Amino acid sequence: MKNLNELFYGNDYSKKLEVFNENIKKIHENYEGDFETSGYFTLLTHNKGGKVELIFDEDKNIPEELTEKILTAFRNIWK
Repeated sequence: MKNLNELFYGNDYSKKLEVFNENIKKIHENYEGDFETSGYFTLLTHNKGGKVELIFDEDKNIPEELTEKILTAFRNIWK
């Protein structure tokens, strides 16, 4: 998968995605409640311009504390 990310979005994006995924893994390890990353949010990457958006699933009842931690991890990487 990493090679596909590099091919489509470039090496910089691939490195940032790797760091983001590591941060999410740490949040998951330290979070006391239920945490389904694949169901809580989606990263939407635009091929042109390298814009990345974090979109939360509005149908999920995501605790505010968890939302903030994910947003902080995202913003620290894709400023």
